[in-house]
Amino acid sequence: MVTNKYVYNLSKNTIKRKIKTTSVSGVTLSKMGSEFVLHVPEEYDYRYSSFDKRDKILEMLVHSFCS
Repeated sequence: MVTNKYVYNLSKNTIKRKIKTTSVSGVTLSKMGSEFVLHVPEEYDYRYSSFDKRDKILEMLVHSFCS
């Protein structure tokens, strides 16, 4: 889930990780597949995979950076 302040990695009813959008320095996209990496210099990078929602997640990230 992406909000204007955080990127959450959710698993059922728990939050596995919460990253401030201002902490993300970049994103690397896989050319083949559904994976992408959020680069978080002050913590550690996080690799995500979303087959059906990757583009929407990235769109929301861009929107959160611009607002």
